[in-house]
Amino acid sequence: LMKPKLIAAAILGGMSGVLTGVILGNGLVAPPSPGSIFAYFTFTPKGEYVGMLLQVFIAAAVSFVVAFFLLKFDKELRQEAREEKEAEQAAVEPANA
Repeated sequence: LMKPKLIAAAILGGMSGVLTGVILGNGLVAPPSPGSIFAYFTFTPKGEYVGMLLQVFIAAAVSFVVAFFLLKFDKELRQEAREEKEAEQAAVEPANA
C-alpha cells in the first residue's frame, strides 16, 4: 500500500540532517553517491566523524518520528471511518427487517 505522504518524513529528516551540519559547521568533501553510510564515511574529513554521525542519526530520528505520527494519524482516521460505516450499516439493517 503506497503512502505518498511519507515523502514529507524523508524531506523533514533530510532538512534536519543538513541543519545539524550547518549548526555544527561540518560536512562532506564530495557528494556521497550512492548515499550509503560507507560513502558518507569516505567523504567525511578526518576528525569530523562524530558530527557526520550526529547528522545521520538526527535525520533518521526525525524521519522516524514524522512517519510514525503520519501513519498513526492515518490509522486512526481509517478506524473512525470503519466504525462510522459499521454504525450506519447496523442502523439500516434493523429498519429493513
